[in-house]
Amino acid sequence: MKNFNLFLLVVGLLLCSSYSSVGFGLVGPFTTSAFKCLLSSVPDAAPFVIVRAYQNSHSPPGIDPNALQTLNNALTAGYSAGIYVELCRGIDAASQLKLINTEIILPMITNAKFFPFIYLKVVPSSNPDCSWEGYTPSDNCKYLVGVANVIYPLGN
Repeated sequence: MKNFNLFLLVVGLLLCSSYSSVGFGLVGPFTTSAFKCLLSSVPDAAPFVIVRAYQNSHSPPGIDPNALQTLNNALTAGYSAGIYVELCRGIDAASQLKLINTEIILPMITNAKFFPFIYLKVVPSSNPDCSWEGYTPSDNCKYLVGVANVIYPLGN
């Protein structure tokens, strides 16, 4: 994990030279001091971080055990934060999103810097129960529409 954190630091420093905002997508634990180090390297940037909240590559899929602490560490260091989700295609979307809401969003919502934006990451999974490849594109589209309806009810 130290090599990964060092990699993020190098990427962050490279980005700092040409952008006024710097964002990071993180998997795994990341300490407050590491966030502060990155922040000090980009003093004029508006830093934000997107932390993996739900992982589909493990068996069973579920909440990333490092997500809540990493989010808290980012906020303590002065970052704005959100989450990304690797949904498991083989599990009902509503049950996964309910778990994310209960375990991540509700505990974090009281923090004024945490805006509960959710990025959906749809990628091949090493967990065969979560793979998107076994479904037709049309079925995957319907599944994602269902996800959107859970997140933002359209109300007919």
